[in-house]
Amino acid sequence: MNHHSLLPNYLLFPLLPVACICLLVACGTGGNENPPNAADTGTARGSLAAAHAMDCEGALDMTFRHKHYTAKELDAAEEQFRNHFKVAVGGKNEDVQDTVIRIPWRSIEELQRRLGTPERTVQGMWISFGLDGNRFHPIFRFMDQPDQKDLQLIPDSSYSYDPGSQQLVAESDPDRYMEAYLRDIRVNRVDTGFSALRTTDEADPLATWFPYADNVNELLRENPYEDQMLVVSCISEQLCYRAIAFAPAPEFRHLITLHIGDGANDHLSNSFDANKPFADMAMDLGNMCPPTCKQR
Repeated sequence: MNHHSLLPNYLLFPLLPVACICLLVACGTGGNENPPNAADTGTARGSLAAAHAMDCEGALDMTFRHKHYTAKELDAAEEQFRNHFKVAVGGKNEDVQDTVIRIPWRSIEELQRRLGTPERTVQGMWISFGLDGNRFHPIFRFMDQPDQKDLQLIPDSSYSYDPGSQQLVAESDPDRYMEAYLRDIRVNRVDTGFSALRTTDEADPLATWFPYADNVNELLRENPYEDQMLVVSCISEQLCYRAIAFAPAPEFRHLITLHIGDGANDHLSNSFDANKPFADMAMDLGNMCPPTCKQR
């Protein structure tokens, strides 16, 4: 399976028993998975991070991630991205533009019908981080599940969103956007200043992928709006990931959330309902690449 030429050939970490145990501890329940001793579970994650000194040796902190975001929490995580990720332009660090993308779900369904077959339907979405100048320009690819084995990227399925037609359109040279992201993004990982992305050791994520069966199907089912829009947002949180990426200290990472809009309107609530955990919520827990890349 072809990947971005700059990505190393990572193994799929959920196959490792220790990582599985830690991920189940951190991510297995509904609602926001708050760090130990967090005083207010309704508070945005940025405030929680400031109030709670994360321990990257601790089982809960080392793999902590939000699963669901309220409206306030999403706002805070989007602000964290704006503060910690910039584009290097002419020797200056500028804000990344177009960090929220709204895609009609019907256009995704139409594309998936063309890509899939009755035997091999589309089962997941892969989002590679890209830049077009100073604008976020992600590359969308799709995954199927041949022979009921691991999800794999469908060959020649690289697309980007065209706001004019409100559709995903085929990209003839997707690598140029992904290479621009790797070259030009600057990240302030630990609040000590901006630097280029890393591709070795504790590498920075360059993509994320969402198996539909994990959460995306539930997100769509619990938000049955007439004009469903898949809203893709750039966010950041300070994470350890020691158990799966061996990072010794928490760092700000580029993450992606998905939520459902109704036409031009977002549907996000500040009240979490455990009986309908995806209703009017944004969700994360895509698999970051690295560390949890698919095999080639």
